[in-house]
Amino acid sequence: MYYLIGKKIGYSYSPYIHKKLGSYNYEIKEMNNISSFLNTKEFKGINITMPFKEEVIKYLDYQDPVVEEIGVCNTIVNNNGKLYGYNTDYAGFKYLLANNNISVKGKTCYILGSGATSKTVALVLKELHAKKIVTVSRAKKGIDFLNYQDLKNDYYCEILVNTTPVGVYPDFDKSPVSLKGFKKLELVIDVNYNPFRSKLMLDAASLKINNYNGLEMLIYQAKVASELFQKRKIDDSVIQDIKRNLLFLRRNIVFIGMPGTGKTTIAKFIGQDFKKKVYDVDKEISKAEDMSIPELFQEKGEEYFRKKESETIKELALKRGIVIATGGGVVLDSKNMNQLQANGLIVFLNRDLKNIYLRQGKRPLIKSKDDLEKIKEERITLYNKYKDLEVKNNYSIKESIKKVIKALNEYKED
Repeated sequence: MYYLIGKKIGYSYSPYIHKKLGSYNYEIKEMNNISSFLNTKEFKGINITMPFKEEVIKYLDYQDPVVEEIGVCNTIVNNNGKLYGYNTDYAGFKYLLANNNISVKGKTCYILGSGATSKTVALVLKELHAKKIVTVSRAKKGIDFLNYQDLKNDYYCEILVNTTPVGVYPDFDKSPVSLKGFKKLELVIDVNYNPFRSKLMLDAASLKINNYNGLEMLIYQAKVASELFQKRKIDDSVIQDIKRNLLFLRRNIVFIGMPGTGKTTIAKFIGQDFKKKVYDVDKEISKAEDMSIPELFQEKGEEYFRKKESETIKELALKRGIVIATGGGVVLDSKNMNQLQANGLIVFLNRDLKNIYLRQGKRPLIKSKDDLEKIKEERITLYNKYKDLEVKNNYSIKESIKKVIKALNEYKED
């Protein structure tokens, strides 16, 4: 039997990944104490995550060179009662850099966090000839360490790597640092992968700074671990296949756009075609409040509606692998959109105003074509700002659904 051991790891994608890598049983095993488990040795192999990557060292009979150098182990193979320890995160981080053509040579690199993963990242950066490596930590001091308070106006950092758990599920709205004070920053890597786009990454994107998550690192380190488990080589081509499948299964599809552009209808059909559950934000609010949206606006006002909209979006954003149809005004609140972007692919349904049919009494903020034009003028920049892809929707429902499906299937990550 093979396991992933750690604390609070129910969200992990590792069981899915290992299922794609080999025909062996692999399960999550949450624990607070590893002593009994490692002493009894009732496993063939394990992956280790926080907070045990350093604690496991004392149980090992053999350490690979990386484990020996930095004292961090994330993979153990039980070889006839002898425990062999490896660091496959090392290979995973190297792959992430190489696959995305990221050169750290001659760069000043800051690492957020001073734990086990930070040490692995630092070793890779050192071996790839980074100019300077600084660890940002609340706990440690020294010539190569920096306090978070000193990051407010930084003139040196060119590459920033986050190894802390700040901003992971379910705290999508948190970031370990503000990027506004970084003067030379050109790249951000968040080694976390849930959400796919952390607040740190979204902040980087808003500043036109290249950014990457740790999903490829996770998959590649799992591949190397699986090779050790199975004692056979696995072709690197599986990495991108698994990544695409994971994104398809676990990422939400989120529709934004003007009122009357077919978001609700198209979401329903996309959910059927992609076998994903569908949620309509307005319908969820209406159900919770036991009244229609026009009635809600009339009785409690727009401010109350927006509050309920934000609460509903925060709840839905924590789900994975669903389709979400939003209201036309969702883009007015950046917090709403950050929540939806975290694990969502944002699809802007754009329909010419002349093709938007106004149903009397159904749109609280739109009484005429003039209202419609004014609202589009106010929101079009925001729709374009948050979209991952845009689909023109001036066709029949059948044709529009075809176009959306085609766009989703052809979408490539930046």
